Amino acid sequence: NLQDNKIEEVPVESLRPLSHLTLLDLSRNHIDRVTDKAFATLQNLTTLKLSDNNLTLLPGAFKGLEGTLKNLNLKGTKQKHIPEAVRGLQTLAFLDLAQNLLRELPGSEGRLLEGLHSLTALNLERNLIQNVGADAFSGVNDTLSSLSLLNNLITDFPTAAINSLTELRVS
Repeated sequence: NLQDNKIEEVPVESLRPLSHLTLLDLSRNHIDRVTDKAFATLQNLTTLKLSDNNLTLLPGAFKGLEGTLKNLNLKGTKQKHIPEAVRGLQTLAFLDLAQNLLRELPGSEGRLLEGLHSLTALNLERNLIQNVGADAFSGVNDTLSSLSLLNNLITDFPTAAINSLTELRVS
């Protein structure tokens, strides 16, 4: 747990030998960029918390974690879109994108949720979301059981998007 420090970058070299690490919390630091394969040597990492950093995530930031990462917290990281870096995280069950700058789903970057075959919970609270497209949850419509869109700017109930979520239990 390295939260609430003044760390300015992911300590890639220091993390390299920690192959048994299962949880890494770098929340509330001064990290502004996560490079490609920053966590690739952490073969047992299941939980990664990067919340409350002003992050730029390179597309390959989470490469190497596709088969292990279950929980990813990107709350308050100034994301304007669902990050390309989450694509292909096959074991990811919980994705927290609350308190970001997301405006629409799925957004211009396309259907980034499609490779998230294990996603059961998605937190999108306190964003700037106005539009939720019919295919916003394409790829997770048969796994997502919990979705939060609390405190956004949605004016019309996203009927088509919500109706596609066959396993939704909590909204």
